[in-house]
Amino acid sequence: MARRVGSLPIRVWTSVLFLIIAGEATAANVFTVRDPDAAFVDVGARRVALAGMQAVALDALLPPVTDCTEAGRPPPPLGRMWLPNYYLNLTDGPIDPRYEAVAQSYEAMWTAVSGRASRYVARGDSRDARCVLDILEDWARAGALLDYAKDESLQAWFMVEWAAGAAGIALSVVRADPALPPDRVRRVTDWLARVAHKQIAEPTGPVTCCNNHAAWRGLMATAIGVVAADDALFRYGIERYLGLLEQIAADGSLPLEMARKDRALHYQDYAILPLVGIAEFADRQGYDLYAARSSAGRTLHDAVRFLLAGLDDPTTVERLAGMPQTLRSLRPGHGDLAWMEAYRRRFPAAAFERHLPTAPFEPLLGGSAGVYWRAIEAMPR
Repeated sequence: MARRVGSLPIRVWTSVLFLIIAGEATAANVFTVRDPDAAFVDVGARRVALAGMQAVALDALLPPVTDCTEAGRPPPPLGRMWLPNYYLNLTDGPIDPRYEAVAQSYEAMWTAVSGRASRYVARGDSRDARCVLDILEDWARAGALLDYAKDESLQAWFMVEWAAGAAGIALSVVRADPALPPDRVRRVTDWLARVAHKQIAEPTGPVTCCNNHAAWRGLMATAIGVVAADDALFRYGIERYLGLLEQIAADGSLPLEMARKDRALHYQDYAILPLVGIAEFADRQGYDLYAARSSAGRTLHDAVRFLLAGLDDPTTVERLAGMPQTLRSLRPGHGDLAWMEAYRRRFPAAAFERHLPTAPFEPLLGGSAGVYWRAIEAMPR
């Protein structure tokens, strides 16, 4: 078993100490929520930047308006959570045909709240903020995302990290709107905190401890940690980020994702996606995780370079995975590539132009990547 300092393994503290030395934290006050109202993105700055766009161009970045009347809001699922495994053989290959019908209610929620949060950033309409709160309060009152057992349905455990994470991101975007009643915001944040603490309390296995699901749990915990001003959750999320850096191999690959056979390249991307989300949240709290290094000196940039090389030449990944790669989730403009909009804003490279002909919409990363991050000079006015 790894030696630990407090709640952190020794190897993860290596990255923590790197950030302390770099001036990103202090030993006495490592990774605290400094501002619960600091949204996933700088809402005010983005709204000012988007103000000069043509209405039709801005509308193209946004999903259609959803019905937010009580009858039209996506209702929480009733009863104990259970979902079949996504894949028929657990890790790769054909998708279980039963999955989509069971997942639909969760997907409806995160699509609705991320869409409304995106519209709120673009338009500043408090009705969009209230809609996000209304939907999430419905789910909070129902005690959604709490009634499940990991041993009965591993996929239910996974679903909680995605659904609660998307809810936390959306709430962070609208949380500071003055039209939202503080008591209702607190009701929702208390519920999300309960959901997150239950989810991360489940014991992990030798794979789920450290693969893309660790990153998704981390994004969930980071987002909810911010909106709930819960330092324990916030730190848990950053620990997952630093732990994933330790998984990066010398060539930039994530070995646990390379084991996913025909989906290896997809899962390299699917781990980077939440890691960028964690880094963006951390930046809003004053911590530069993009500068963090593993004990071997590796950074998120190494994993990104491996992915970009694999997108240019999938045979490089095929040699590691032992199979030709399924690339449907990696086609240009796909939602799974939404992280690239945030990343290239800080680290521009020509390679991203090929993969982002249009700004993706990805509910699990907040919604409209164009609204949140795309360079304004690159969009019509």
